[in-house]
Amino acid sequence: MASSTDVPLTVSGVHHHYRGQKTLNGIDLTLQAGEVFALLGPNGAGKTTLIRTIAGRLAPSQGRVAVLGKDPCREEKARGAIGLVPQHLALYDNLTARENLEVFGQLFGLSGREAKARAGDLLGLTELRDRAGVRVGRLSGGMRRRLNIAAAVMHRPALLLLDEPSVGVDVKALEGVVVLIRRLREEGYAILMATHDMVLAEAVCDRVGILKAGTMIAEGTLGALKTQHFGHSRIVEARFATPVEAASTRGLEQLGLAPLPDNSLHWQGLSETSEDILNRLTMLQEVPPVSAVSVRDPALGDVYRHVTDEPAAEQATAKAIA
Repeated sequence: MASSTDVPLTVSGVHHHYRGQKTLNGIDLTLQAGEVFALLGPNGAGKTTLIRTIAGRLAPSQGRVAVLGKDPCREEKARGAIGLVPQHLALYDNLTARENLEVFGQLFGLSGREAKARAGDLLGLTELRDRAGVRVGRLSGGMRRRLNIAAAVMHRPALLLLDEPSVGVDVKALEGVVVLIRRLREEGYAILMATHDMVLAEAVCDRVGILKAGTMIAEGTLGALKTQHFGHSRIVEARFATPVEAASTRGLEQLGLAPLPDNSLHWQGLSETSEDILNRLTMLQEVPPVSAVSVRDPALGDVYRHVTDEPAAEQATAKAIA
């Protein structure tokens, strides 16, 4: 069994209060090397507060955070084992990609020679070697996002914190971020990623935690969460050509279908015998013509909606991620 000094992150019973409000409520979390944990939740759930607490920027009101067994709020060595990538890019636009990495390396305590060698390695890892001499202000959003992640691991931290790494990137750029996160996991980094992007999280995470009002209301592997909340059911979706009138909903409700919020055209439900639902759906006379019907396995966004009663903010462009 690994000692506490080998574990990249341990969060034990962490509470935080701000102006009389409880923003974190007894959070427990352990993250091992080579593991990606996706932290999900609506705005105001406490994701950023938890990230700042883990990074040592906020002291918990109660409980303990340990990075390699040490408190990042009190010990510089613990903070030095963390790489933090904020939601808003933290790069020098007037410096080149290579110059940015070398500057960050020296800020982290690397010698000039070490920073240069490490920058070269990371430019290759992020597939930015051919952009090494380009000023950051001229790089695309996706390139800057990858470079910012590279800057955060110049000093080879044990723990990497990513705050909304998909913000401001299109689908092609997002594919590059996914590839980079997977490569960093293979290199042994423990990665905690706060995100609203369900498809990105599903593409890279080993485990998921869902926060709501400062409480971790669900946590586990994606497979375990799907089984816990949906069993062996699949999701049936029906889209109608025109809105379903209130007087015509009884048959759909008997099939276990319900309209999505603010969308009377799109109905959804669960079934272990989806073929039977499809057959019965086509036989309903009182509903408008069906324009599309699909049956699929539950996704992370469905788990999120189920446990939070909140819509999942999936990015349509991210659905091309394999």
